[in-house]
Amino acid sequence: MIKEILSSFSTGSYIIFMIGLIAKSQLTIGKTITYNDLPLNFSDQFENRFENILKDQSKNYKKIIIVFDDMDRLPHKQLYASLNTIRTFLRMKHFDNCTFIVPCDENILRGELKEALSDSEGDKQGSSGENQVSEFLNKTFDLMVKLPLVEQRNIREYAHSLLLAQPNDWSTKHANSLNNILSILIHSEITTPRQVKKILNAFTADWELAKRRDSEYEMEFLTENPRDLAIFTVLKTDYPHFYEALKENVYLLRNVKSVDDVLERYGNKIQFPRLFVSKILKFIPDDIRPYLYFHNSKLNPITGRFHLKQARDSFINGDEKVFRTQFTELNESEKYMIFDFVTEEFGNEIEVSNILGILFSDESYTNYISKSHKQEWEHVLDHNIPTILEFRIENVLKVFDTVVTSNIVWNKYGNELVNEYFPVNSFKEFFEVWKRYPELVDRLNVHEKLVRILTENAYDIGLEEDNEYYVEEELLKLGKDHSLFRDINWVNVLLNALNTSYEDIDKPDVEDDNQDIDYSSMHLSFRLSDWLAHIENMTGYIITSTDIESFLSYRNMLSDNCFVGLDSYITDIMIKKNSARAES
Repeated sequence: MIKEILSSFSTGSYIIFMIGLIAKSQLTIGKTITYNDLPLNFSDQFENRFENILKDQSKNYKKIIIVFDDMDRLPHKQLYASLNTIRTFLRMKHFDNCTFIVPCDENILRGELKEALSDSEGDKQGSSGENQVSEFLNKTFDLMVKLPLVEQRNIREYAHSLLLAQPNDWSTKHANSLNNILSILIHSEITTPRQVKKILNAFTADWELAKRRDSEYEMEFLTENPRDLAIFTVLKTDYPHFYEALKENVYLLRNVKSVDDVLERYGNKIQFPRLFVSKILKFIPDDIRPYLYFHNSKLNPITGRFHLKQARDSFINGDEKVFRTQFTELNESEKYMIFDFVTEEFGNEIEVSNILGILFSDESYTNYISKSHKQEWEHVLDHNIPTILEFRIENVLKVFDTVVTSNIVWNKYGNELVNEYFPVNSFKEFFEVWKRYPELVDRLNVHEKLVRILTENAYDIGLEEDNEYYVEEELLKLGKDHSLFRDINWVNVLLNALNTSYEDIDKPDVEDDNQDIDYSSMHLSFRLSDWLAHIENMTGYIITSTDIESFLSYRNMLSDNCFVGLDSYITDIMIKKNSARAES
């Protein structure tokens, strides 16, 4: 019967039995009795109730076996107190017909007792040696029976038998690969039936959640890769420190050749699951994020779709030509997926620059950023203004117009754009943008700075066009409400351009009335009268007598066509001024 009793217990690393007085006569297994009563607060209450129960049961049974399970799970102080209580019961006469059995892990038991004995003696350094622990156990237990370790093969057979007895969805669906899945789940540190049940339950829970995630996006990905799912179930359940490290650095296992490479990256030898990592390293998927994050409310829908992954990879690596080709082959919903979920891929400045480079290459891409994800993109743009300065101003403003709603972000970009480091080769680019999209430039809220920049650099912008008066000519094409006509004295700008052009002409060191000077580079392509009238209509500015004298000083240098109609215009201006003066 002893053998039958032993077989009824879980086979752990070790099981210790404490047997008070086991009679040589045959034992009889009685029925299990469960009592539900109010909790006891004092030891004497427990002792009295326990004594009464034993007295009642002794009338029906000659021998009573009492099993104290899970004692090795108690904190060391409670464990020590519980064992002392059992020892007290053993000394009582009316317990002579009782046998106490304590199944537990001896290593855990010894460790807890060593700590408890150290506390009781006031020695926090744990100097109470193994001899004291052994002495305590020998005084407490009359008989200790050690069970051998269960072979790994038997543990897997036990797991297999559980699944055969109670098949579930994953064991049925992947029956042909069940042994491969169990080889991952039942790893070398799974040594007890309790651990087997724990890991099987954990994997079943992960499987059910994985099914839900797959169904949300009408695809089978997580549930099509049960081995990969099993790997991360084991890491999450049995090696939580390493699992958390993977969540913090999803590249920890990428492109490693050996376990030592992983350990070097991980840096924690004590909590490193070397054997398990060695076992599964060659099976680690390229992208582990789906298995780390599928417990979240939503799984990245790009995961598991090869054509989407290709487009995403081109996006992240900044291959605009390949990305454009792949993107055009996607359906509408897939195009939204790329732009809605690629923000999760931002891992470093290089990837951010690559992704933004493609975004700013064609503002039509912003049509595929859904409303629910625009705030995420705005956050990305807000935190990467220095990177955004690398891209064409026009494209940036068009993207901002679609994505950015915060005036603060607009102004942040505007201030960075027009600060003292504004590149010279951007003057013309900015003028063209301001000319074509005044409403977008106005949203930058840096008008005063732009006025200063344009006033000081209008001539240089013209030089880029091989036309010193390019800016002034372009003004003739703009309407009255254009912000380029606000707060800029364009008459002075033109006069400064004429003066600079004059200064740039090669002239003899000594005046020679007989030497001709070529003033052709100063010639205007428009009539001054037309240009001044346009500026007056757009800005309300009326030229002064000083302005007139300045323009007339260039009469011998500019072509006659430039001055056609100027006399009439000046006459009209003087009449208007006199009329206004008379009315006042």
